[in-house]
Amino acid sequence: MRLKSWKASDVKHGTRVLLRIDANVDLVRGRASIGRYDKIAKALPEILRLQARGACIILLTHLGRPRGKQTEFSVTPIAKAMSKALGTKILVSEDVVGKDALRLASTIKPGQIVMLENLRFDKREEANDDTFAELLASMGDVYVNNAFGVCHRAHASVVAITKFLPSFAGGLLVEEVKQLSAPMKKPFVLIVGGNKLETKVPLLSTLGVKADLVIVGSGLLPAFKKGRLSSGAKGVIDLLGDKLRLPVDTRIDRRGSVIDIGRATEQVLPTWLRGAKTIVWNGPVGLVEERAGAAGTKALMKAIVGVHGARSIVGGGSTVALVENSTFASRFTLLSTGGGAMLEFLSGEEMPGLKGLEG
Repeated sequence: MRLKSWKASDVKHGTRVLLRIDANVDLVRGRASIGRYDKIAKALPEILRLQARGACIILLTHLGRPRGKQTEFSVTPIAKAMSKALGTKILVSEDVVGKDALRLASTIKPGQIVMLENLRFDKREEANDDTFAELLASMGDVYVNNAFGVCHRAHASVVAITKFLPSFAGGLLVEEVKQLSAPMKKPFVLIVGGNKLETKVPLLSTLGVKADLVIVGSGLLPAFKKGRLSSGAKGVIDLLGDKLRLPVDTRIDRRGSVIDIGRATEQVLPTWLRGAKTIVWNGPVGLVEERAGAAGTKALMKAIVGVHGARSIVGGGSTVALVENSTFASRFTLLSTGGGAMLEFLSGEEMPGLKGLEG
């Protein structure tokens, strides 16, 4: 897939650039932090490139799943964290496409940055509404999408907006699509964690059938007990057949609940992964929220980076966050900025947000 990148002739001194980023991160006590490898940190270089061109930068992002305008979902903490990282004050509009947003967009000066309030405060965003998209577009001269994590969504700031402005892909988006478009060399191992098998059925039925081996985490194990599989899940499991690898043992908490893969499973992971050329991982293999349930996921990270010559791709917010906070982050090929988007792209599903950027 070939995406259009902006050139010097597209962004000149004073050009108003609507830059779609994905700053949908967890806030801790109302504050946002920026880690070395997280998706906000990865978005900063594009902003600096545009600043160097003298662009007027208007940032677009969503945060969480608000029901209307809810203060706890304001993007102000995101803007504060980014301001500190960039060394540039970012102004936040009081609304999304109202008077304050239009005022800031019309008075912004070259090199300055404005962030519009949470796009999802307006229900027209998720409805991919043309009128809303046109109002957004009226504030800029060009549109740049640098948010791979939302490209599987048909939302106004991702899809409809490309009808009204010259539209380009940002550097981060181009690089991520390039990485994910590379051939899935075999042997290909898919690792699926989490704790709800039904939500993993689409993944297992697409990527799973392409894989040479599918490793399942402890959270999914209870669903394999007799009588716990739906007809859809059972069909996929039958399809995977002998390429499926379940934990050979588990860790149990005081209540008798499975919280992690066991030591014997940790020891066999390097054997299962040996010789792999492509490894795709989605979801922790244990209950990492509890200290006693994190050992298996740490062992898995170590096993993955220990496979010589393998392309290792990680997707999913919680999984990527775990890797980012480990000592192994730099040794993975790609920490995808999009969980669902990554899986849909690799599965060959349509990505609405990329269509308007092709060229």
